[in-house]
Amino acid sequence: KLERLKTKPRMGWVEAGLDPKVVESVADHTLLATYMAAVYLPESEPLWEGYDKQAIVRMLLFHDIGEYRHGDVPSGRKTASDTQDEADTVQYLASCGSYLRVADPGFIEELWREFEFAESENARIARDLDQLEYLVQLYEYRQELSAEFVRNKKADVRKRIRTEAGKRVWHAITENYDPVVG
Repeated sequence: KLERLKTKPRMGWVEAGLDPKVVESVADHTLLATYMAAVYLPESEPLWEGYDKQAIVRMLLFHDIGEYRHGDVPSGRKTASDTQDEADTVQYLASCGSYLRVADPGFIEELWREFEFAESENARIARDLDQLEYLVQLYEYRQELSAEFVRNKKADVRKRIRTEAGKRVWHAITENYDPVVG
C-alpha cells in the first residue's frame, strides 16, 4: 500500500491554489529530499557531532511514510491527532514484517521517530533538508504563486533551518535560484 505515496499530493501546494493533479506527491517530495541529502551533504564532517550522511539519507527516505493512509497534512495545520495517526501507521508498518514475509521493517519506526522528534543532530539535519526541499519546490512553482507568498514562505523556511549543514544547503540553493539576491 506504500505506492499510495505516489498519488498523495502535498497539500500545502494545493492549499496555495495549485492544481492537485500537477503538484508534487509525497513520494516526489521524499525522493527529492533524499537526493538533496545525497548530493549536497559532505561525506564526513568532523565538527558535527555524530554526523552520518547515510543515516540522514535513510531517515529522509522514510520520514513521510506515515502519510500513506491519509496523505499529507501541512505542518501549520497538523494536530496531535494527525501526528498520532502517522505514528500508528508507522507502528503498523513496523509490525508487518512477519506477516508479509519481508525483511523486518522495524527499523522504519525507529527512523521515523528519530526524525519526527528531532532526537539527534542527524535528525535535525534531515528535518532541515525536508524544509529545503520545500524551498526548491517553492522556486519551481514561483511563476504560479504571488511574489508575496513566495517571499513569505522563503522567509519561513529560512527561520526553520537549524543546523550548519542546513545553512550550507540553503546558500547553495538560493545561489542557484537567486544569483543576485541569494
